[in-house]
Amino acid sequence: MKRLYPLLFLLLMTAFAVKAQYNAPEGKVWAFGLHAGLDFTSGNPVAVQTAIAPYNSSSLEGCASVSDANGHLLFYCSGNQVWDKNNSLMPNGHNILPPNIYTDRSTQGTVITPMPGNANKYYIFSLQQASSPLTHRSCRLYYSIVDMSLNNGYGDVIPWQSGILLDSNLSEAMTVVPGDYCDVWMIVHGLGNHLFRAYHIINAGISAPVLSNTGNFSGTNAYISGVMKCSPNRRKLVVCTNEYGAKRMSMGAELFDFSPATGNVSNAILIDTAQSGYGVYGAAFSADNTKLYLHTNSYTTAVNMVLQFDLSLPATTIIGSRYLVHLKRGLSDLKLGPDGKIYLGSNDSTRALDCIANPGQGGPACQYVQSAVILLPGTETSIGLPNACASVAPADTTYVLHDTAICELTVHNLVLHARSGFNYYKWNDGSKADSLVISDTGTYWLYNYATCDIQVDSFKVRYSSPDTLRNKITASICTPNSTTLVAPGGYTSYTWNDGSQNETRVVTNPGTYWLSSIKDCLVRLDTFIMQNQVDLSFSLGSDTIICQPMTLYVSLPDVSYRWQDGNRNRIYLIDHSGTYYVTVSKSGCSYTDTIRITYNNIDQDLHDVLLCNDVPIDVDLQANVPKGASAEWNDGSTNRTLHVNETGVYWVTVQSGACVTSDTVHVNNGFCDCMVTMPNAFTPNNDGKNDLFRALLQPDCSFSSFELNIYNRWGDRVFSTRNPDEGWDGRYKGHEAVADVYMYVLQYTAGIKSNKHKQKGDITLIR
Repeated sequence: MKRLYPLLFLLLMTAFAVKAQYNAPEGKVWAFGLHAGLDFTSGNPVAVQTAIAPYNSSSLEGCASVSDANGHLLFYCSGNQVWDKNNSLMPNGHNILPPNIYTDRSTQGTVITPMPGNANKYYIFSLQQASSPLTHRSCRLYYSIVDMSLNNGYGDVIPWQSGILLDSNLSEAMTVVPGDYCDVWMIVHGLGNHLFRAYHIINAGISAPVLSNTGNFSGTNAYISGVMKCSPNRRKLVVCTNEYGAKRMSMGAELFDFSPATGNVSNAILIDTAQSGYGVYGAAFSADNTKLYLHTNSYTTAVNMVLQFDLSLPATTIIGSRYLVHLKRGLSDLKLGPDGKIYLGSNDSTRALDCIANPGQGGPACQYVQSAVILLPGTETSIGLPNACASVAPADTTYVLHDTAICELTVHNLVLHARSGFNYYKWNDGSKADSLVISDTGTYWLYNYATCDIQVDSFKVRYSSPDTLRNKITASICTPNSTTLVAPGGYTSYTWNDGSQNETRVVTNPGTYWLSSIKDCLVRLDTFIMQNQVDLSFSLGSDTIICQPMTLYVSLPDVSYRWQDGNRNRIYLIDHSGTYYVTVSKSGCSYTDTIRITYNNIDQDLHDVLLCNDVPIDVDLQANVPKGASAEWNDGSTNRTLHVNETGVYWVTVQSGACVTSDTVHVNNGFCDCMVTMPNAFTPNNDGKNDLFRALLQPDCSFSSFELNIYNRWGDRVFSTRNPDEGWDGRYKGHEAVADVYMYVLQYTAGIKSNKHKQKGDITLIR
């Protein structure tokens, strides 16, 4: 009978990661201040000279620059003017705004962002600076378009797309944030109110803004100057509000949640409330999103502050984490560099930048460094640093083909599933669910959308004739190990005779087991005949401690052995600590047991000590006391060493756990060598005087060997002895030897140093 096996398709998601703005290649070159610049393409900031300069004031706040995907400078802007990479004004970049519209003193007077879907075009947004009186504070927002394909590849502002009014009644804060769908959010804030406007920049252009109403500060002077910054993970916004004008209203800094998917701003949290005479002007997040740095502005003193706040704390306690990083005289924005450091204007000189070297560290560990970067001669920094530049990855499409066979001519309710994780789906029939029910063979396709990436999956569902393979396997049941039956690889589903569907099955009893393995229309039937049981049960015992060498052994009939070092003997000698195991095998079965043995080797090897009589006794007896063991000498001391200065018998007992051993040593002294005197004549006449010829030995001196031989003039040996106390009585072969001159040879080893001696001489036998 034909069987229909359901198919399951899981689509692999291509992950998309939006590059953090601070270290994207588009932001590797900065242009700011008066002709100043920094190039981060080498990894470290290198001072360069640019042509940037204020258009209608003495200093420049709002500025922006953009590089290509390799970090090479494309152009930069002051809000009214646009320069190319050669520091020349673009042909139509001299004054891109209507008359009497200026941005030099606008906190974030300009920002640049790529145009999604067009690699050559960029938007420049220019934000008019606030001005007095209050009724003239319109702060209009304009946009222009730069086309890098113009002017021989150096770029130019498109004349009919320059200085286009977009909005008004705004504060001087403006930033851009990459969205979740190959898009960009350009965010501005209302003047004196709580309204955020997030303009959605997509392939089709600039859409109407997403409006969010949230905040804490109020009054006509609230939200005029001060920066707006987004965290590197695009989830937080900080908005600073700095005093402007004669009246001091509620000022400080707020933290908001931001959604890069919807452009919505929410959950205003008060981070810092400015003290009397203070506002908050600049801000920057650390690269790890855990710290926020603020730069205050004093209207009553020359002293400003750089403050740190810990964003890893609960929202209600962030304000309490306020830490004074540094006191400053001048006012400056803060900017997170591509190297992860935060840069700001220096106290020391307008030709230098200070930095916070480790912004992610709390308190003094953040390391404030003065004059960290020195600018080139003829260049100066100002209050402002380059605004953020959104980095948008180009769209990419991946194609995946699935070719699968079914075993029925008609498909009934076969479900194709897509893996979760994509933003949305679109099937060939127009449906947008994460699954599709099909009823026939054919080709189906699915578009999977994930931010800038699209994955297209094609499914070819075809009919295939069923086929069956059969296989029989005979094996043994191994005890005490369980026997694991393994399914063949490469199949999509498995079914054992007990209904289980795993790729393995553990069996413990003899019998017949079968498995059905299926791939498409191919069925493989495996029969496992487990016909006999091989019992290899044994144990090397529990882990133990031994005091002397021991043997391990296994007593099983007709088995082979293999120890951990390859030894194949049944008995194994253990003479040091270690982990030992043996594998026994028989009839295709094997079993391994392991034991951990600790050898407490406390054997002692104290040797007797002999010293010369004329040498003072000064000996250190050294016991073998391993770590964890204890020793006790005969005098009760417990040191590893016993100092001896007298002869005698000494002993030590060493214990380690249950192991105990003892050793004894004798310390004696004696003659280092022995003196031996040989007479030159003797008279063996039994008068009790000189009747024997023998060696005269030094009293109390020890001999380890002694041999005396006496020869007549013809070379016959007439006497021989190995006893130092024995002498020649003048007889040879039972008769009195004739009076004559004889020769002796004496060899001996004597004294505690066992010195060897050999001496010869003549003796006269007198009658």
